[in-house]
Parts: sequence; C-alpha cells; structure tokens
Amino acid sequence: MIFEIIKAPNLITSILIIGLLLTGQSFLSNEFRPEIEPMKFRFLTTLLLTPIILFTLIKKPVFEKISKIIIVGVIITGLFLNSKAIYSAFPIKSASKAFPIGPGTALNEIHLPFIWRFLLEQ
Repeated sequence: MIFEIIKAPNLITSILIIGLLLTGQSFLSNEFRPEIEPMKFRFLTTLLLTPIILFTLIKKPVFEKISKIIIVGVIITGLFLNSKAIYSAFPIKSASKAFPIGPGTALNEIHLPFIWRFLLEQ
C-alpha cells in the first residue's frame, strides 16, 4: 500500500498520510507538554500539502517528484516520531529488576477440571 501511494500520489491519500502520521505529535501539546504549537503544525501541514495540491491541479512532473519526496519523508519522519513518542511515554523502568514470586495462597491451589484440562492441553 505504501508503494502504491508513493507510485501515484494523490490528494486524498496524501492528506491521510500527513494527517495520520504527523498529528499524533500534535496531541502531545497541552499545558504540561508545550512541545508543538498549533500554528506551527498548521503551517507545516499546509507547506507539505502545497506541492501535492499543485500536482493535483496542474499535473506537472516536477510537482509529482516533489510530492513523492514529501510522502516518503513524511512516512519516515512519522514512523520515527511516533515510535519515539511511544518509547518515551512508556519507559522500561523494570528492565534490570528481578521480580520474585511471593508465597502462594489457597486460590493458587483451586483447579476447575474443564478449564484446567483446557489450559494444560496447550
């Protein structure tokens, strides 16, 4: 699907790609994390969509090449920024810690025959 979008860029798929891959970062902007301002994001989105709109209206090969470059750049940047946001939002604090299993209770010893058989067969 990504190769199809890059091969023949059009306005609708470009809006979807730019919207889906870059707007995840705009939701991080709030009172506590003022990283992205709305006007900067709107300007960037307009700037990225301008060659694609011009290609849709004028159909010149120059705008097609620029559109393809922009789409590839947005895909790479969007995947990087989204993975960076996911990894920074969920730090692995317990990676170097050991979690010993504590003493069992009476609930550990309950075996329901049908469910227990189903769990053991797998």
